[in-house]
Amino acid sequence: MAGEPGEQILILAFDTPQAIRRIVLEIEEPVAARSPELQLAVPTDRGASYREVFRQEYNFSPTGTTFEREDWAVAAEGVTNLRLVIGPDKGDIPCRATITSLARW
Repeated sequence: MAGEPGEQILILAFDTPQAIRRIVLEIEEPVAARSPELQLAVPTDRGASYREVFRQEYNFSPTGTTFEREDWAVAAEGVTNLRLVIGPDKGDIPCRATITSLARW
């Protein structure tokens, strides 16, 4: 969970370039009704610019959907880092960005 409300940018840096085939992401929101948006990008030139791989919006409601799991197929070679941008709510409700888990293969 982010320390402050608002958009968060998470950059995962790898010690050596990686081949990325799959990203699995889980988000849980049991309390607030909100619509976060996630953007996953890989660098095109060692991190100076990025190519968006996925953009996904979710809708959470405490009385309905509280958990989302995504399993994305990715075809990227020589990846030095991943960038994940999390907009915690498209409706501009001040809340904190959250991710329950993130894994890559």
